[in-house]
Amino acid sequence: MAWSRYQLGLAALMLLTGSINTLAAKWADTLSAPGCNGTEEHKFQHPFLQVRPQNFHSCFQSHSRR
Repeated sequence: MAWSRYQLGLAALMLLTGSINTLAAKWADTLSAPGCNGTEEHKFQHPFLQVRPQNFHSCFQSHSRR
């Protein structure tokens, strides 16, 4: 079965947004912040902030298929 233009557009859009998400998450992993009261700089650890949008997208995707 051949793909319609709509399906090809959706596939391209999903590829684009997935790539942007991956690059943004990789960039966010390189961030660091100075500690309070002059303590040493530390890496910013934020797995919750990275996983939450991915879970939301998966939830939305599963409900839209019904």
